[in-house]
Amino acid sequence: TLLDDIFGAGSGLQAIDARGEFRRIYCDIYEARIPATGDNRTCEDSLRRIPPESDVISSAPAGDEIVESFAILVAPGLGYDCFESLTGDDQELVRFAEARGHVVRVAATDGLADSVQNAAVLRDAIIALDEESGSRRLLVLSYSKGTNDILEALVSYPDLADRISAVVGVASAVGGSPLAPEAPLWTINLLARIPGAECGTPPSGALPSLYPDVRQKWLAENTLPESVPYFSIISLPKPDQLASGLRISYRKLAKIDPHNDGQVIARDQVIPGSRVLGFVNADHWAIALPLSRLSAFFGSTFFVRDEFPRDVLLEAILRYIGTVVPITQLNPSLIQPSQPSKCARNRAVHSASPPSLTFNRRRRKSV
Repeated sequence: TLLDDIFGAGSGLQAIDARGEFRRIYCDIYEARIPATGDNRTCEDSLRRIPPESDVISSAPAGDEIVESFAILVAPGLGYDCFESLTGDDQELVRFAEARGHVVRVAATDGLADSVQNAAVLRDAIIALDEESGSRRLLVLSYSKGTNDILEALVSYPDLADRISAVVGVASAVGGSPLAPEAPLWTINLLARIPGAECGTPPSGALPSLYPDVRQKWLAENTLPESVPYFSIISLPKPDQLASGLRISYRKLAKIDPHNDGQVIARDQVIPGSRVLGFVNADHWAIALPLSRLSAFFGSTFFVRDEFPRDVLLEAILRYIGTVVPITQLNPSLIQPSQPSKCARNRAVHSASPPSLTFNRRRRKSV
């Protein structure tokens, strides 16, 4: 089953099920905000309940405020800079976070580069943001291949772990995608021809960074820093929330596993050893992209009609980390004068997770 693939002892993922706690926070925000817009969808229409899901509630209050402001570095996915001219750098979501006291930066990674090259860019971006943000704790919010890039950075530059309080992977491609080896290089290089595109120059190194055999080898040979807590958000759309532009790729992946978002299989989205926060009813595009802007360029029938409430998801992620994870383990201003090092505080946050994981993931049989 899907949950066995992710939480089962034989999965090799060693993931922690945190869906019950996250749902309470997500739905608290959703129900306070979405109905006022005239949208009659319920919380469970956007955050899927895959049974069994624990109803155990944390004693931490959901509240209406995030107890801490964070420094947030976004690690974007494949081809992001190619679409940047169409999304306006997604400033609406950035402004949403900054209005709530957070500092947000989008890493200037190369959308068509491999993870090794982008890891160096992320290293510089993390150091710069950490030094700029003062007492704020630094979170990395990664999307799709951006998660592979930040994991590569953490392994290649271990000192970064002292600067990072958490990594949150959204619709990640940690295990790669079976679609990547089949994709002709010219298709991804077409991204560079989008009007106003400023992405990297072909040939692209991005696709090999998504090959399942490459990812499985990397996961088997590398160990992530245990001092950093990891969180995963999985995109798993119902059929009516799958973009027409992803239906062909969805069907291809469904021959291997029907639990996919049109680009990546659900279990391959999980950062090993992470807390899985939820399964969202959105495809690989809708969970991260401003569809209304992209629809104006590609056509309204290419994407799903309903925008996913990305602002609700972002706020729920930040509130979860700021309330359910003990405050004194994340906020330096609440620590007494005899402060432990950043690394020690991060390790305390991650104490519920398995120690020093080497990721020997179960290989899926070919079909």
